[in-house]
Amino acid sequence: MSTMLIFRLVSTRLKNLAEFSGQDLTKELTEIIDIHVNGLRCIELLENCANLAMMVQMMTWALAWVSLVICLDDGFDMMAWNRIIMITVITIDTFIFCDFGTQLKDESFAVSTAMYNQCQWYNLPVDVQKSLSLLLHRSQKKDGITGAKFFYVDREQFARVAQTSYSMYLVLKERL
Repeated sequence: MSTMLIFRLVSTRLKNLAEFSGQDLTKELTEIIDIHVNGLRCIELLENCANLAMMVQMMTWALAWVSLVICLDDGFDMMAWNRIIMITVITIDTFIFCDFGTQLKDESFAVSTAMYNQCQWYNLPVDVQKSLSLLLHRSQKKDGITGAKFFYVDREQFARVAQTSYSMYLVLKERL
C-alpha cells in the first residue's frame, strides 16, 4: 500500500511542478526523481520477495479449482464442503494479491499520465524537459509483481487463470 502512495505522491508533485522556477524547480525535480526511484526500488524488493510465491499461489489456485470441480461431479458430502471452503479462501487470497498487483501497476503508470497531461512540461526549461523525458520513459514501463517473472499478477491474469482452470476441467471431464 505504501508503494502505491509513493507513486501517488510523485504524480501529485509532478502536477505542481509548473509552479516552481529556477533553483526551486531543479530541487523539486531532483526530489521527484529520487522519490520515483525509491518507489521503483520498493517494487523491485516486492518482486524479489514475492515472485516465486505468486507463481505457486496461482498454480495452487488453478489446480485446486480443477480438483474441486472434478470431485463435485461425484456429489456433495462433507469432504466436498471442506474443499469448497478451502477453495473459497484460496480464491479470495489470490484475488487480493491480483488486485494489489493491478493497483500497483496503475499507480506506477499514473506517473507518466500526470507528467504528460498535467505538469505542463512543454513550458519548462529544456534541461528540465530532458530530465522529465527520462522519467517519462521509465514510468511508461509496466511495473508490478510477477509470478516467477513469467506473468504479471493482476486482475487480468486472475481472470485468465480462472478461464484456463475451467477449460482444463472441461477437457478432463470429457476424458474421464
